[in-house]
Amino acid sequence: RPYYHLAQFYRMENRTEQALGLLLEAVRLDATFAEAHAALTEIYAIRADYPAAWRHARLAEEHGNPRGVELLTRHGVAE
Repeated sequence: RPYYHLAQFYRMENRTEQALGLLLEAVRLDATFAEAHAALTEIYAIRADYPAAWRHARLAEEHGNPRGVELLTRHGVAE
């Protein structure tokens, strides 16, 4: 969880590359970490990497956080 929290600070500072690396490490250590998958969904959606965004959105949803799927659906991002 520390990787996730530090990544959130980096995101606030527009240090997206560092945040991305920390979030990927967080889900590598705990593949069921839904909040980290949801945060990855947001980063990948901003980058227009929609396949990666959907992959993490589905993983987040599978582990109890529907936020990513809702975001992508609301904005009409095709799966």
